[in-house]
Formats: sequence, structure tokens, C-alpha cells
Amino acid sequence: SSGSAETKTWANAKSYCENLSLAGIDDWRLPDVYEGHGLINIEESSNPHSFKSVFPNTGSYAWSLTDYAADSQLAWFFPLKTARVSNDRRDIGDYSRVRCFRPGPY
Repeated sequence: SSGSAETKTWANAKSYCENLSLAGIDDWRLPDVYEGHGLINIEESSNPHSFKSVFPNTGSYAWSLTDYAADSQLAWFFPLKTARVSNDRRDIGDYSRVRCFRPGPY
């Protein structure tokens, strides 16, 4: 794998993370919307370890595990370049990327 993010539907993204085994670790999952948003450093220009620096071809958005409470067909996604979270239909996979997550310790 080149390390580039793939676009997937929400269900495929969730399954991908749940089945991921990387570096001997197999408890990966989609981040919730708050965890995902917390991965992003908006002040990227001053941080050489920012998300964009580590993953330069990451795309614009990534799915979160968080359901959109008002409509079960929607899920929240988080931005990979800005501070604006939003939601979309779970069956859309044309622009939402996959970033698997596991809580620390690392």
C-alpha cells in the first residue's frame, strides 16, 4: 500500500477499519466525529507533524463512526483540511476517505 487514503461508503469504511491488522495491531475502528476532528491541526503551516504533512494526498473528508441522529441514512464526516464537520448519506463513497483510529496508549 502507498499510504494514500481510499474512498469508500460508510459501511465499507467501517468494515475496513474493523478488519484492519497493521503493525500487529487489530483493534482499529473509525474515529467518532470528535476524535476525527481532533486529528486535524488547523494551524498546519506551523506544525511539521500536522495531519496534512504526514498524509499529503489525503483528500478533503473522512468518515466518522458517529451517526447523524436526525436521519439514520446519514453519518458524520470530518474535514482533513478545514474545521467544518458535516454529514452525508452513508451510501456515498465518491469523496469520503478512510482513516482508521485506535485510542492510546500508542
